Amino acid sequence: MNREDIICPGETIKELLETYNYTQDDLAKKLELNLKTVNEILNGKAPITMETAIKLEYIFNIDSSFWNNLEMNYRKEIMIYEEQKNADEQYEIIKNTYKEMVKRNLVSDSKDKLEKVICFKKFMEITDLTQLKQIEELYAYRKANTDYNYLNLLVWIQIGVKKAREVQVKEFNKDLVLSKIDEIKGLSLLENQELAREQLKKICADCGIILNYEKTMPNAAVFGVAKWLTPSKPFIGYSSKYMESSI
Repeated sequence: MNREDIICPGETIKELLETYNYTQDDLAKKLELNLKTVNEILNGKAPITMETAIKLEYIFNIDSSFWNNLEMNYRKEIMIYEEQKNADEQYEIIKNTYKEMVKRNLVSDSKDKLEKVICFKKFMEITDLTQLKQIEELYAYRKANTDYNYLNLLVWIQIGVKKAREVQVKEFNKDLVLSKIDEIKGLSLLENQELAREQLKKICADCGIILNYEKTMPNAAVFGVAKWLTPSKPFIGYSSKYMESSI
């Protein structure tokens, strides 16, 4: 897609102005907008608002939904064009992590770099890769004392959060949590870590805590992560690789 191939809604309005023998000044008065704003709409620099779309319907007898859709599609094409320009650079940032996500069936395996970048953003629930830092700041986590893959860590956290949304637990009970501390510590002594994992999950559920075990991402080097998903819904994620030391 080339930038010049993206036609702004203003071009349609310009054609109608010629048909109706209206000047931009005439249109500005009918729309009750200043001439500068009208000029910006005609050149795609200012959007057609819902109110303006309704007024255009009155003036040209073309349904407001037409103008709304025209504007929406134009802005979408502009956004895709800008993302396409940066697709190569952005994919290089996420490339190795994305390949691992494909292996785990978290995202689709596409040959198109832009599609991969968009899939990654949707999975992480972000609009720009710069927002990844904001995700990290929302969580408290404990990681191994070693070099780690920053993106893999964030993806690992996101996997757990997505699963946690589907889990229903009892109302959080702080006093019950405190009374279970010794019992939880004792689980680290069990040789059967699978059994320890299941018992810990049950204890947490009884206390109103969502506990999720997740296979670690390569070089994520994380022990666990914690966050209040809501003021009354705590979430704890544990890496299977470091589960024993985490308990």
